[in-house]
Amino acid sequence: MLSQKWILLEGLEKLIGAGKALDTRHREDIVLCPIIRSAGEISGPYGLGMLHDLPNDLMVALSVDLSFFQEADPASVEALATNLVVYFFQVNYLKRENHPVLIFWGRDEGGKSDKLALSVRLRALEQGFSDIVICRDGQIEVDGPPAPGIEYVFGSQLSGDATYFNYEEFVQDWLKYAGDIGNITLPVIFLHCGDPSGAIRVLDLLSTLENDLEATNPLFRIALLLGRINKDLQRKRQLLAITEFDNKNKTDYVAMQKVELLKTLQWYEDQYEVLPLWYKRFGHIIKVFMGKRSFKSLFK
Repeated sequence: MLSQKWILLEGLEKLIGAGKALDTRHREDIVLCPIIRSAGEISGPYGLGMLHDLPNDLMVALSVDLSFFQEADPASVEALATNLVVYFFQVNYLKRENHPVLIFWGRDEGGKSDKLALSVRLRALEQGFSDIVICRDGQIEVDGPPAPGIEYVFGSQLSGDATYFNYEEFVQDWLKYAGDIGNITLPVIFLHCGDPSGAIRVLDLLSTLENDLEATNPLFRIALLLGRINKDLQRKRQLLAITEFDNKNKTDYVAMQKVELLKTLQWYEDQYEVLPLWYKRFGHIIKVFMGKRSFKSLFK
């Protein structure tokens, strides 16, 4: 399939039902996106347990409802940022080049989400992530200048009824968008369905539309080829990022071991070598009586 499908769910409690409803034929290019509206929703082990119960090949990315933060106090913003970062360590949390992906959903009045973005980034850096990717729907009107560090994805919003969705026009607009920004990022279809069964119906319809377009539309076949190239490039970048991260961990570990070894040698010099010779020899005699050294070894 060409486009990525990000299924917006009303809260973490919908994850398990969605995971069971999506069989293996539906998992490719699908991301489950629970909408979060408060820090309390993702505190404690309850939400993390839901991610553990999902198949590892079913990706999850948390989606923050920006309307919650229009009047949020700084303490609430910091609490949410701290709780969000905990989820980034999960195996099936969506990452791009080893950078966790966080979705900002809904209208951002006056760019008040900047503080949240900064807080999450700082918390992630403290935990060893080099950066995070914050995505917004590029079709949503934004008040004021775009916030720095925000990636606007080309997407389209669908509800449970996608019968009149013009996929051909969607692909044409995406190709124009990719050409304008000079970057071929895969288009995203945001599915905002009330229940998992509604999402399944839309996914089946989109799959049928894509198969029909692939058979009849040359432009779609070009788009499909570009999409496959993008996926392959993303996989290679992800592998490279993981390799670099692993090598950095190994280098840091070796450096730590060298520091500890030098500390041990310095302690030996400071604590043992300064002792008088008679004290050391007396210690050897004690070892003989304790059976830790032979009597003959004293004369070697």
